[in-house]
Amino acid sequence: MDSFSRLVRFEFEDMNNISESFRDFDFCWSSCAFEHLGSIEAGLVFVENSLNCLKPGGLAIHTTEYNCFSNERTAKVGGTVIFRMRDFLDLGKKLRKNGHDIRYNFNKALIQLITMLMLRLTR
Repeated sequence: MDSFSRLVRFEFEDMNNISESFRDFDFCWSSCAFEHLGSIEAGLVFVENSLNCLKPGGLAIHTTEYNCFSNERTAKVGGTVIFRMRDFLDLGKKLRKNGHDIRYNFNKALIQLITMLMLRLTR
């Protein structure tokens, strides 16, 4: 437990305005949070900005709700938005152009629909 306490910390942060003090981390994780930022665009901007928190080779994992029924119709704005596969694929193209390695796990669970984005900073 001493090593864990020494190496790991938990902090609250404004996901729409990540402070400059959050840099050079090995790992960044958000769990079912960025779908509550008000819009699909705001959520995707957060995922992209979260990569600035990582040092080269760092890993970001984000989970969120996922619309496995439509790649067109979805809740795009409001208290909870539901991302579509196309939202993540478009983000992936952008991130790959910027030198990131991105992997998806589109999991269609019966009770809870969650998508895990695994992003590895490669710059």
